[in-house]
This record gives sequence, structure tokens and C-alpha cells, in this order.
Amino acid sequence: MRKPRPLCGADLSTPAPARRPLKPAQLTALLQLQERLDQHLTPHPSSGPLFFPDLVAVSQLIKITWPAADSLASAPAALADELDAHIEDVRRRTADLPQGHNGREVIGPPPQAAVTAALLAMSEQLLARQNAAHLHEAMQMLARTAHATDRLRFTGIIRRRQLSEPLARALSPQRHGFHATTGPGTSGHLRVASRPCRFTAAHIPQLLPAHFYERHLAGFAAQLTVASRFNARLVRRAAALKLAEMTCGGTWADGARLLAIPPGHAHSGLGQLRARAQGVGSWERFLAGVDAVAAELDRQEQRIDYARRRGALTDWAIPEERWAVLTGDLPNAQAVRRAASVLVWARVTEGEYLFSPLIRAGGYGPRLDGGPDLGRETKDLTGARRGDKARLLERLALYSEEIADWCDTASKADPDSLAAG
Repeated sequence: MRKPRPLCGADLSTPAPARRPLKPAQLTALLQLQERLDQHLTPHPSSGPLFFPDLVAVSQLIKITWPAADSLASAPAALADELDAHIEDVRRRTADLPQGHNGREVIGPPPQAAVTAALLAMSEQLLARQNAAHLHEAMQMLARTAHATDRLRFTGIIRRRQLSEPLARALSPQRHGFHATTGPGTSGHLRVASRPCRFTAAHIPQLLPAHFYERHLAGFAAQLTVASRFNARLVRRAAALKLAEMTCGGTWADGARLLAIPPGHAHSGLGQLRARAQGVGSWERFLAGVDAVAAELDRQEQRIDYARRRGALTDWAIPEERWAVLTGDLPNAQAVRRAASVLVWARVTEGEYLFSPLIRAGGYGPRLDGGPDLGRETKDLTGARRGDKARLLERLALYSEEIADWCDTASKADPDSLAAG
């Protein structure tokens, strides 16, 4: 059994008077606050079991970032004065102490009832914001300030408390639109799914499907500062990583592992894309586009399970028998079976051909023997515009549809026994 924590020691029988008396309306507001807090103590509070942990965490953030929160929430002037005097007194008495000492005094409950009332009133106001974007904006301001002024205690607040998902989402440190790590202990507590989603990570491919890209992100790609034929791929890959964060949380690196994208490619691709998205509002347009994609996925009744497809084709290559059918009348294409297998894998999984399990171990590990050569061969095959290889590409497109159907329906029939396209 845990030892009960000591009481705060506040003497409520003779509370110190506020510097200025409260007006009747202000006193009424505080009494209503007390009633609402009492209601949350009932066995089945409407706000859920994490209301008070959220309230305490926000109160602590207000204390260590004061007066940053003064522009985000309000308290009666008399109480705000008491809060300001209390925090200044604590900071003065602890200024020469090593960081991390007297944590209870710095972020713990104040002994003065007026100061506690101010903290609770402001914290409740912040948590009562129904608009997720407004809550996120306010919490991000407090999080940035807390991290800059008292990183150790900011991390401690996060690590010690189980927070509700909306607050954890709003507090999660961001860098260039993705969850970021700010220090030891922050990752597992704050990097939650960045939006409620009906789709799951299994419905996300390595590259955002082309039809989503054209509708929602092609305009963003057209405004990048460097013109490159690789821009579409960079945008589609980054969008997939952001979708993974939306549904599973974690950083872009976690999303890369989830989607079997080599971390080095994910990191360099995001770096290039951010550098090319310089300008006011550019990255916000990217995030808005991905959010529109997520909204479409939420509305879909049927979604493609790309994780299932990747799993089904992990060790797959076009078998010799089927290859003979596909290329029997294409003598100049008969030597590219493995490259054709890579292309089919990429079409079916909406993956990047360079991350094929035939080129890299598991798709995201080190390159296999012959992997670089196979990558170049696949690129050459993709660019074929005439002759036997161009005709082969047409057949592979139809064959890919058959393989995709087999992956999606889990038919027990061997997909490679299907008739040639």
C-alpha cells in the first residue's frame, strides 16, 4: 500500500485577505467553480477519470511558465495579484538552489487559498476549450515556454502524470508538423495519435496513393522552391508518415518503422521537403492537405489493408511458370523477371520499389547482394516506352491487379495460377 502523501498544511481558518476584495460576480464565479469541481468527484464524472490529473498538470505548467498563461486564461485581478506575488516569492527563495530541488514548492499546491483559486480557475478555463485547435495552440505555447525555462520540471510533469488523450495530444512537442522528442521521458507519454481516426496504420502505404496526392497535395508540391521529378515522391512519402502519426502516435521514425521505410530515407526525404517548402504557410498547406486525406479515409466504408499486402508479398517473386506465360512472345524482356517482380510489389503495396524485400532485407534493412543492380534494372524497366519491355509493363499492370485482389480476399488459390493478363 502506498504511503499517503502529507497534507499541504494550509490554514483555511484564517485565510489571508486578497489584496483587493472580490466583486460579488467574481465571488459567484469562484463558488460555481467549486461546485463544478465537486461534481467531478462523483463516482462517474462526465469528463472522465483523468480530469483532475489534467487539472493538476496544467496548474503546474502555469506556475513554471508564469506569466505566459496570463494571456491565455483569466482570473479575478485580486487573485491574479496573489498568484503573481506567490510565484515571485517562490522563485526568489529557490533561485540559488540546484535545478530539480524543492520541486514540491515550485510546482506543488500553494498554501494560500486565493492563489489556489486563481490556478484552478485558469486551468479549468484552458481545459474547457472545446476546439481542439485552440487547446493545442494554448498548450503548445505553455509547453514551449516550460521546456525553455525549466525543462527538467516540464519533463517531470509529463512523466509523473497520466494525461487524457486530448491534453497529451495538445501538449505533444512538435517540430515541422511532426511529433518531436524534447528530452528523456517525454516520448512515451506525449506522442499520442495526433487525431482521432477511423482508419488504422494498416491502411497506410509507403507512398500516399496517387489519387489522394492529386486531389490534396499536388498544389503544395507545385509550390516547392526546387523543381524536381522527385518532389511528388517526397510529398507522398511524407504524407504517409504523417498519416501514421495521426493514427498511431510516435515520431516520424516510429512511422517509418511501421511502414517498413528505411529510417535514413525517411529522414533525408523529410529534410529535403522541409527545405523546399520555405515560405509563409507552406508547411501548413502540407499539413492541411494530409488532414483532408485523413478525413477522406475516415469516410470510406472499405479501405485497402496495405499491411496485409506487404505481409503477403514479403518473400514473393513472379514464379518461373507464370513468367513464361507473361513473356513467351517477348524475347527481349525475358531476362528481367526479378525487376518485374519488384514493380508488381510496388504497384500492389503502393510502395517504393527501392524498398522492395528483393532489394533490401525485409524492405527496410541493408541492401541485399545484388540489390543496387536490381534497383537500377527496375528503374530502367519502369522507363521503357517501346518494344517488348513496354508491352511487358502493360501486362504487369493487369497482373498486379490480380495479385492485389488475391491479397485482399485471402483466397486459398495460388495467385500465380491465375490466367495471364
